[in-house]
Parts: sequence; C-alpha cells; structure tokens
Amino acid sequence: MIIHDARTNFDSSEFRQQASLLAINIKQVPVKATYSIRKVERYHVPLRRAYKIITDELQGQHSTKEIRLQMAIKAVNDTARIDGLVLTLLVFRTYP
Repeated sequence: MIIHDARTNFDSSEFRQQASLLAINIKQVPVKATYSIRKVERYHVPLRRAYKIITDELQGQHSTKEIRLQMAIKAVNDTARIDGLVLTLLVFRTYP
C-alpha cells in the first residue's frame, strides 16, 4: 500500500493505473495530515542524507543511482535510532 498526501505525482491517473496492475493499493490523505505519513517522512530525512553522503563519496566512480540508493537504505536500516532500535536487527535478529 502506498499512502500519500494530496497534490503529488502519486495522484495522477497513470500512476494509479500502473499501481493497480501491480496490485498496489493507494490511499490519499488530506493536506496537512502528516500524522498519517509521519513514519515515511521520518525515514526520508536520514535516507536523503545518507544518499547524499554516499553520492559525494563515490564521485568519479561508476555507480548507478539504484546502487547508491540501495547502499543508503542499507546504511539507514543498520543505524541505531534514538530509541536504540536497529531496523535490520529488529527484522532479521542479525545482520545479514
């Protein structure tokens, strides 16, 4: 399921059609209803920061955007949050 706020690209008919082909449900929440998408927004800031750091570090090397994004997601999931939880350990109970 994809939950998004109003006035985004997720609201286009083309996106909705492609999502339905992949059996993805889409839910639109009202503008300023950040309580509904708070978890995504909290994850986005460290993910964007990690992606920028990785991109800067790999400058001049041959790496695709997809590989850098995978590296950033792995870095964020392996980092301890303020409450002490590490998402990778929470899900897998070990580092894969």
